[in-house]
Amino acid sequence: MTEVSLSQVGLWRNCEQAYTYRYMEGLEPKAAVVPLERGKIVHEYLSGYYQRLMDGGAGAEEAHQAAFAAIEATWREKLVALAETAEWVGASEAADELLGLWAEVVDLVEGYWVVHGREDAERWKVLAVEVPLRVRLFGSVTSLGVADLVVRDEGTGIVYLTEHKTAKTIPSTRYRLRDAQTLLYNEELRVVKGITAEGHLWNYVRTEPPSVPHINKDGKVSKAKIVTTWAVYARAVAEAGGGLEDYADVREYLEGLWEEQYYPRYSYLLLGNRNLLIRDYVASARAIERAREAHAAGKWTPVRNLTFMCDRCPFGKLCDGELVAGGTDQIRAMHYTTREARAQARAEVGEEEEVEP
Repeated sequence: MTEVSLSQVGLWRNCEQAYTYRYMEGLEPKAAVVPLERGKIVHEYLSGYYQRLMDGGAGAEEAHQAAFAAIEATWREKLVALAETAEWVGASEAADELLGLWAEVVDLVEGYWVVHGREDAERWKVLAVEVPLRVRLFGSVTSLGVADLVVRDEGTGIVYLTEHKTAKTIPSTRYRLRDAQTLLYNEELRVVKGITAEGHLWNYVRTEPPSVPHINKDGKVSKAKIVTTWAVYARAVAEAGGGLEDYADVREYLEGLWEEQYYPRYSYLLLGNRNLLIRDYVASARAIERAREAHAAGKWTPVRNLTFMCDRCPFGKLCDGELVAGGTDQIRAMHYTTREARAQARAEVGEEEEVEP
């Protein structure tokens, strides 16, 4: 049986070699990839918050506090351990980022609560959270996925399939409309749960750190318009010894900017041809199945797609080793492990196994 997911298909389309490292050889960087860890934490908070709203019995404030406490209990010390591992394998920059990540997450979560969380508790009826999707595409190939959130807007009555996204920069509208996840998950949701979404909603949390305002020669914080949050700006005012009452105009501007720049939402009704992107997804799944069969038979030679994307690829060191040194044995031993090795290590200390994305 072959199991595929949107993340697998996306990596396959970007680079067959990266797919081979990740999903055929099972390689994983020893050092945590900071954007992925940030996304996991924010996603866990959002799932926990909306799950508590759906379960009932907790008000919005209580649900927020409980969801925050849950990620703090899980992640605050874990980030320190991940930083120690990163330092050990020579990824000092990642180690420093991991040590500062919890403070970033606190700002992101609190900001989301202010901008959307409270209002959602009144505006939305939560229908489903973290719905596992497992649908047979063809033959022995199965598609796996998870729908983040399904809600009904109580004002309009529209049911939205909602996807949480963390991103340093917000993608364009054309990028969102080409997202196969939209159509595929909606079809799978209908098959698995009997829920038909009428619209799709992207729920973004921007992770680019807010700009810090500079201090003028007179010792006051500049009122120049920058992309930041009121929390960061207010902190700068306090550190400069100023009073927040002198910056009411800045606060009004920044709180209006907050939703637009840091927590934007985009939605549209699902009216187009749902078969187009699903057809392409199935075609990629067939190619992956053939490649895995060839790999198992020792006849697979992946193609490296060497582009600017390589700078952000977690397996870039391996390609560099092959191209420059002609081998990767030392690089593999120093910088990479396998999913099986990590699962064994977790089992030895009694930790639960992580779910494959």
